Amino acid sequence: MEHIQKSAKSSIKLTLTKEAATLTDSKVGGKPWLPPEMPYPQDEDGNNYLFLAQINWAQMPRLDGYPASGLTSFFVKEDDTFGLMDQSFQVLHFEEFIDTQELDPFQPEDLDVYSPVLGGPYKLTGKRESQYVPH
Repeated sequence: MEHIQKSAKSSIKLTLTKEAATLTDSKVGGKPWLPPEMPYPQDEDGNNYLFLAQINWAQMPRLDGYPASGLTSFFVKEDDTFGLMDQSFQVLHFEEFIDTQELDPFQPEDLDVYSPVLGGPYKLTGKRESQYVPH
């Protein structure tokens, strides 16, 4: 049992809730925050990527090896494998961003959009905890 206790590693447990989220909150689904002058990320065919999630690091518990501030957004290709087969995805990190209290409105399900995230946004919160190597 002692060797399992020694394997403890700090982690952040993420939780999704259906509550109001701003454009700069940590969230899954909805609309990403992008700099005003930046075009929406696109795949190699010129199609808009599908926005998955963003993390506002100032809203997360501090964890060694991860940013303490900034905003990281995750995008994937909108296809049957979400870019897995051709490794088509984009991760953007902004050290500085314009914080806003503008609410990201709930997006009703669009049957024409193939997405792992339906509806949204779903607010993303993190809680620091320890993970152990299983026995």
